[in-house]
Amino acid sequence: MRRLCMVVHGPYPLGEPRVEREALAARAAGWQVEVLATRRAGEAAEEQVDGVLVRRLPIEHRRGAGFAAALREYVGFTCLATRELARGPWHEVVHVHAPPDFLIGAAFVPRLRGARVILDIHDLSRCDSATVSERARPMCSCGSSNASRRGRQMQSSRCTSLTTTSSSGEALLRKSSPYF
Repeated sequence: MRRLCMVVHGPYPLGEPRVEREALAARAAGWQVEVLATRRAGEAAEEQVDGVLVRRLPIEHRRGAGFAAALREYVGFTCLATRELARGPWHEVVHVHAPPDFLIGAAFVPRLRGARVILDIHDLSRCDSATVSERARPMCSCGSSNASRRGRQMQSSRCTSLTTTSSSGEALLRKSSPYF
């Protein structure tokens, strides 16, 4: 059975219905699905939810905690997710749900091992502009220098994907090159 790991800085299954729908769809298509998510007080560190293995990392999201606390939370979750993905088990596909956009770094070791990587940007409203790679594989790069650097890194790995809602997809097409 093919293995898929979804990484989301948020609770699972509640809190991110899009992630839950995608995990259940992959499971229904025959994939063995694992989700790395945040853990709220009282939640199990690991459990099966509708055939999906959920591994919750010891980071809890706190809204309005201030810049320093939010930075520690996001960087801490990214580091823990990176460690978990590097340890194994090995996955054929790692599906990273952003924000934070730098969470894509968690998929670095699996990518070196040959895993396919999907970056699913949930909030495209932060993009000032969008460009699309002139290579054969489409790639979205947002206006910030960090996003552009990530785009070049992903582009060079030749393992990129873009998933959007209809309205976001239309906005990207309006801002993109004819190669898309």
